[in-house]
Amino acid sequence: MSTKRTAKEQIRSILKLLHNSKRILKMVWENHKKMVLITLALSLGIALMPFVKSGVLALLVNNLTNIHTVTPSAVTWLSILAVAMILIPELLYGFKGYVDRWFNIDLQEHFEILFITKKATIDISTMEDPKFNDTLNTLWERGVWPMVEMTTNIFMNLPNILEVIIATVILYSFSPWLFLIVALAVLPRLAVEAIYGEGVYGIYHAEAPIRRRFWAFRDHFMDKRDLTEMKLFQSTGYFIRTISDIFHSFNLKQKVVERKRVFWHMGALLITGGAVGLGIVTVIRSVLSGETEVGTMIFVIGSIVELEGALAGFLMNMARQYKDSLFVSDLFKILDVKSSIPRAKNPIKVSSTYAPRVLFQNVSFSYPGTSRQVLSNISFTIEPGEKLALVGVNGAGKTTLVKLLCRIYDPTGGQILVDGRDLKELDLDSWLHALGVLFQDYSSYQMKVSEAIALGRSDEPLDMDRVRWAAQGSEAAEFINEWEDGYGQMLGKQFEGGIDPSKGQLQKLALARALYRNPAILVLDEPTASVDAESEAKIFARLEALPKDKTVILISHRFSTVRTADKILVLRDGTVHELGSHSQLMEKDGTYAKLFKLQAKGYNTE
Repeated sequence: MSTKRTAKEQIRSILKLLHNSKRILKMVWENHKKMVLITLALSLGIALMPFVKSGVLALLVNNLTNIHTVTPSAVTWLSILAVAMILIPELLYGFKGYVDRWFNIDLQEHFEILFITKKATIDISTMEDPKFNDTLNTLWERGVWPMVEMTTNIFMNLPNILEVIIATVILYSFSPWLFLIVALAVLPRLAVEAIYGEGVYGIYHAEAPIRRRFWAFRDHFMDKRDLTEMKLFQSTGYFIRTISDIFHSFNLKQKVVERKRVFWHMGALLITGGAVGLGIVTVIRSVLSGETEVGTMIFVIGSIVELEGALAGFLMNMARQYKDSLFVSDLFKILDVKSSIPRAKNPIKVSSTYAPRVLFQNVSFSYPGTSRQVLSNISFTIEPGEKLALVGVNGAGKTTLVKLLCRIYDPTGGQILVDGRDLKELDLDSWLHALGVLFQDYSSYQMKVSEAIALGRSDEPLDMDRVRWAAQGSEAAEFINEWEDGYGQMLGKQFEGGIDPSKGQLQKLALARALYRNPAILVLDEPTASVDAESEAKIFARLEALPKDKTVILISHRFSTVRTADKILVLRDGTVHELGSHSQLMEKDGTYAKLFKLQAKGYNTE
């Protein structure tokens, strides 16, 4: 792929690098002042050492070459200093290495928690955006290491900057032309590293959708259930071939960029080496002409080498920062993501102790980036304490309706009223606190059973009585009590003493988590899809027995479970097709009655 960029784009990228560096330094200073000050002090010491060392050596040589005027005490002290200049830098480097490792550990923890915390606050609607996922995937693969590395390189450049300043003063005072030749000769190496870094980033950015597919395929090999099915269906070969093809295509592009980089890098090194050689020859000729002492020659040549090394180190670190900055920009894009669900300026708190009256008033909805209406002119009311069942074929809009109730999305038309107030006017956190939602694609957690259930209210201390009550309500208590460690049982065989519950057991644990939350409005999407018939009957009997101030919204394809609901809403093509109690809808003899009879027929025996 092409890595050529216009001058404007290069300048824009450099300005972006400076902006990112400033932002990182501000973050690091605010959270790690002590470590920053220690690093600065050590950097100063390390920067001074090469010049002090070559200066002492130069004085020693000049004194020895002037044997008639030199004093023994001067030679002794200079010799002691020369030896000290060998030991002191080693001690400084050793201590700085320890500080750098300590600092890196702190930085990794800080940036990792920062990223995870931000991701936890991002709206679910944003998480479902493919373009956002491309950026997130690029970042997720590399983690926070580009930010850690960029921070490290910023601080590594401090000694380089100081060395460049000191060496510049020395060489410029000796010969301005000599300084200019050495300084300009290093620039080609910067250009090579900058172009290479841009090329690698370009590949990662352009291939993001493909690499997201790679990670999706790869994750199947990490999931025991997926791998079992792949083996039984003999499809592992297909997955391996697909992963191999993605790898090969992606890596081939990287190798092309790397091949170009090596060629130009070698050329840049020859230019730099030639300039340094020219500088050394110039100084030697000055000694031969009698203009410069031998010790001074050693000091100047040492300064040339230090300037070249410091400039090269500075520019290489800048190039690495430039490359890391491209990925860091993605991280800042994530950190700067604004909520797509606007918060009310004067939010109204919602009580979680009693269920409110909820009115869907002419609600319509289309997913972002699409024109197709998933819901069209939906109107119905959920009375406090009512048991409402949502029925309809797949794609009818049942789950989307729940997402609107949870404010994962806002309606594109109409409004949702809670006790007469627009849902958008409510305090979102307190509204979510009043809800307990269990989607069909529920999560399972690898922790102790009691902890997994108590996640329903993780903002409160774990209440074992409440844990047991929730487990009873979901029919999970029966198998939990049979486990060796009971509610202390570890979930997940990869942990010592852990077990892998069955799918039905996992769903009961998920339902227990929702019940533990004890919300004002409980929303259950196919809560017993993996549960046996006997347990299902007991679960729904307990749900029916919930206090009258608790509203239950149930999505189910099993008509035997919805018939006891106070109200049944039949969705069809995103519209309210039928609405009423079981008896009312059966009397109407419409879609619900037809589907109920069809399902009942399958249970009837001849």
